[in-house]
Amino acid sequence: MSRLLCALCAVVLIAACLAPAGAQSGLRPVSDAKGLFSISIPSDWHVANSRMSDVVFKGLRASDVGHNVVSTLAAQSGGGDGDTPAILAVAAVDLPGRVSPSAFAEAVKGEIPSGWEVTQDGRAIIAGHDAHFLYFIMHQTDYALYMVMAYFNVGRTGFLVVGGTLNEQDSIRKHFATISQILETFRPNPKLGMLSVR
Repeated sequence: MSRLLCALCAVVLIAACLAPAGAQSGLRPVSDAKGLFSISIPSDWHVANSRMSDVVFKGLRASDVGHNVVSTLAAQSGGGDGDTPAILAVAAVDLPGRVSPSAFAEAVKGEIPSGWEVTQDGRAIIAGHDAHFLYFIMHQTDYALYMVMAYFNVGRTGFLVVGGTLNEQDSIRKHFATISQILETFRPNPKLGMLSVR
């Protein structure tokens, strides 16, 4: 089963990278409150309230790096009648120094709960940025979620982007192409890369 999911997600990521630019024309940009980054979401998605953002990043905020979270943004699909929802969320983290995305991922990896089943991880170029990615299944009491997590670094600001939906083939097939498109629209504030050591 995990091999099937990995193969499916690899196909989705490749398809998103090969999609023509016009395929993303239906997306609209949204930014975090501090202007550190933006992503573009489909018209039937909406920015989640801060409470949902806090729920999504509850584990991160409780971790050793939690006190370094400087901004968050969460968005979710419309989730109409009978539709399984999808979510994508971004957290900006103030890092102690300039590190690689893989080092950033390694620092956070120790905080991953035991209920997460990692299916694939490695290096990638996402939205033109060197990144480290992680696919995993998050087991809940009554259901499971299939998730992707990506780590980007710009100067001394780390960005953790997480997206996912129910761990069901129909939900994955429906939402992961969109999640991949959104990931490719990630834009950090260019000024972050110009900042010297703070």
